Parts: sequence; structure tokens; C-alpha cells
Amino acid sequence: MNAEVRAAIHRVIREQGGQNLAAVRLGISKGYMSDLLKNRRQPGSDLLKRLGFRKVTDTRLEKIV
Repeated sequence: MNAEVRAAIHRVIREQGGQNLAAVRLGISKGYMSDLLKNRRQPGSDLLKRLGFRKVTDTRLEKIV
């Protein structure tokens, strides 16, 4: 997970007074929050948007040798 996104999640956790309250505030399950913090899952586009981010993808082509 991107360091800025991780910092934003931790900021919400501090502001809400805990991981479970932050999950409620962000509209995600406690299990999903736990998975995010343990790097088992990546944040989806809805969560990124709630945190003030958007996913940008870069399509690159590579020559097959």
C-alpha cells in the first residue's frame, strides 16, 4: 500500500480513537480494516476516494524478445 494512503488511514484511526471506530467512519468492516493494516488487502477505489485519493494506472508496452 502507498505510504501516503497508509498515513491517511492511520490519521483517521487516531482521530476516531481506534481502529474499529475508524472502520465505521470509513464505511468498511473491521475485518477489512485489519486486512489493510496487515497488508493482506489493498484499498479499493471507494475507500481511496473517501481518503482523498484516486487510483491512477499507467499502461506501458514492453517488447517481447
